[in-house]
Amino acid sequence: MDFTIHNDFSSISESEWNTLVEQGISDVPFLRLEYLRQWWQTLGGGEWKDAELVLISARESDRLIGIAPLFKRNMTDAPSCCCLKHRDSDYLD
Repeated sequence: MDFTIHNDFSSISESEWNTLVEQGISDVPFLRLEYLRQWWQTLGGGEWKDAELVLISARESDRLIGIAPLFKRNMTDAPSCCCLKHRDSDYLD
């Protein structure tokens, strides 16, 4: 299994990402790439000025099998890793 850290949504194929969501047990629109990208642009990266996007993709035999959509920010002078949409969300699958 190969893991890659991405700092931008454009480095992961939208069709691969959304196909993975559709094949999962929680096929909700809030996990699709276009929704999370928009959330990051308007709330995530906008609310926390020091936040950095961290997307971790997992591939096996060149097939996308998992994505961890995270971001890094400082909380009380210590770095913290959070799930995208971590506040006030019912969809943190």
